[in-house]
Parts: sequence; structure tokens; C-alpha cells
Amino acid sequence: MQFKPTTNAFGTATFSYNVVDSGGTANGGIDTSAPQAFIITVIGVAPNAESYVWNGGIGGNWNDSTQWTPAGVPGFHDRATIATGRVVLTNNVSVRSLVLSGADLDGSGSLTVRSNMTWSAGVLRGAGVTTIAPGATLTVSGASDKDLRRRLDSYGTVAWTAGRILGHDIPTINN
Repeated sequence: MQFKPTTNAFGTATFSYNVVDSGGTANGGIDTSAPQAFIITVIGVAPNAESYVWNGGIGGNWNDSTQWTPAGVPGFHDRATIATGRVVLTNNVSVRSLVLSGADLDGSGSLTVRSNMTWSAGVLRGAGVTTIAPGATLTVSGASDKDLRRRLDSYGTVAWTAGRILGHDIPTINN
């Protein structure tokens, strides 16, 4: 079997199948398996992917397009860079990549990073979850302390090259 996605396509495809052998069913034999299924997820970078930089102050909402340069809100195909201030997630967000280099990412919303996250300084806090997706990489770098005050789930790779992660407010790391 082959699966070849269309150029610039992304999404999921579910395949269901049964395996059949030629042994027959004589003497109580079974020649057909129970149904099986698997899902293929194709993640592509859209031609219109953007690189957004947070320019908001303390307590700005992630979904406020005036707080980002260029104006807009980072989403599924985009890269977000947050170096200063405090960004509040009020809903669940997925981005291609994230650079957190000194700011505070807060809130009850969860953030999924699909490709790579670089955490060189700053705070992850709030009731939400930061998830590093399967196949993605979290790079913890830089001499500055990183402050973890929320749950961090890594289903990908963690490359810890420098610095400390300080745990406050009952942080959780699932790797």
C-alpha cells in the first residue's frame, strides 16, 4: 500500500482494513481478521505561514491581533516569538513553532507546538497545558532560568543544552 498526499495538502486520513489468508475456514479456522484501522496525519507548512512577534504588554490576550507584528494571530502553520511581556491564552492554540525568550506565557488555554519550541528564558504558567507534539522538538537553552508553573507534556524530543528549569506551583513534566 502507498499513501501519497497531494502537494500542499494536510490533514488526516483513516484507513480501515481486514487481513485475509488462503487457509480457509475448515476445522474452525479463521481466514479473515477483525477490522483494523490506522490514521495518517499529514502536517505541511502552508504557503501563507507567518512569523509573528508579540509586541503587547503585560496581560495581553493571545487572540488580540493588535498585539502581534504583523497584525494577526499565530495559528496552526505559524511561528510565534515572545520575548517580553505576558501573553494570556484563554483558549486552545496550536502553532508550528514557538520561541519563548523572556516573557510570561499564562492562562487556562493550552498550547500545542507542532514542530519546534525554543525556551531560552521566561515563564510557562497557568492552568493550561503546553504540549510538544510527536515529532516536534523542545530545546531548552540559554543561561537564564526558566520558570515552569503549568503542565508540560512532551511527546517529541527534548534537547536541554543549558540553564535550569525551576518548578513552582506544582509543575508537571510528562515526557
